[in-house]
Amino acid sequence: MPNSHNKIKSISDLLRKLPAIFGQAKKTVWFRGHSCTQWKLLPSLVRYAGPSNKEMLLLKRFKQHSFPFLDRIPQHEWEWLFLMQHYGLPTRLLDWSESPLVGLYFALLDSPKKSERNKDAALWCLYPDELNTLANAASTPSHNVLCFGDDPLLDAYLPSQVIGVQSSDRGPLAIIAPRQFKRLYAQQGVFTIFHQSTIPIEDLGKQKHIRKLVIPLSAKTRLRKELDYLMINELSLFPELEKVGTRVKEVMP
Repeated sequence: MPNSHNKIKSISDLLRKLPAIFGQAKKTVWFRGHSCTQWKLLPSLVRYAGPSNKEMLLLKRFKQHSFPFLDRIPQHEWEWLFLMQHYGLPTRLLDWSESPLVGLYFALLDSPKKSERNKDAALWCLYPDELNTLANAASTPSHNVLCFGDDPLLDAYLPSQVIGVQSSDRGPLAIIAPRQFKRLYAQQGVFTIFHQSTIPIEDLGKQKHIRKLVIPLSAKTRLRKELDYLMINELSLFPELEKVGTRVKEVMP
C-alpha cells in the first residue's frame, strides 16, 4: 500500500507537497502522469523486439509519406525524431512536463485498456539533473539541461547512431528541445530519451532521481473538476482547431 504522505486527493494536497519536492535549493523537477500506477517509465518503442532497428524503419517510412503534408521540412535527424513523437509513432522518447498540473491532467485520463481503468493513478516527479548524473552526463551548472542541437553528447542517441549497436551502458537522459509545436509549448514539454537500455527509469540507481505520488481512484473525479476550474483542459493543452468543438460542447449549459 502506498504511504499516505505520497497520496494526492486534491489540488491543495499537491500544492502542499510541492515545496518538499522542489526542496530548499529549488531543484529542477519534471512531471509525468500515468493513469495506472502499474505502468513503467519506459518509452513506447521498448514494447517492440529489436527496438532500435524498428525506430529507423519507422523514421524512413515517416519521411517517405510525410513530405506532402509538411509546411516545413525538418533539417536535422533529431527534428524528425521529435516530429515522429509528436504524431504518435513509437520512439525512445518519453514525454514530461515542467508543470505539475499538466502531469496531473494526463494522470487523470482514462487508460485505453478497460482492465486498467479502475485503478489508482500516478504522478511521477523526475529530477533531470540527478538522472543525467546517473548516466555520467551531468551539466554545469546543474540546471543546464542537455539540449538537442546544442550538446554533441546527444548525437549518440540519434536513431542512425543507435541502430546496430548490440549493447551499451548509456543510460536514459533528460533532455530539452526547441518547442516547435503549439501543443508542445502549451504542455511545457520536455523529454527523456533512452539508448539501448530497457531498465525503467524508476528502477535505476538508488531512485534518488525520481518520486512517485499516488492518486487514489476515489479522488479522480474531484481532481478532474479542480483542474477544469483552473482551465487545465483538452483545449488548453491541445490548442488545435479540432479541439475547439469538443471544448465548446463541454461548456454548454
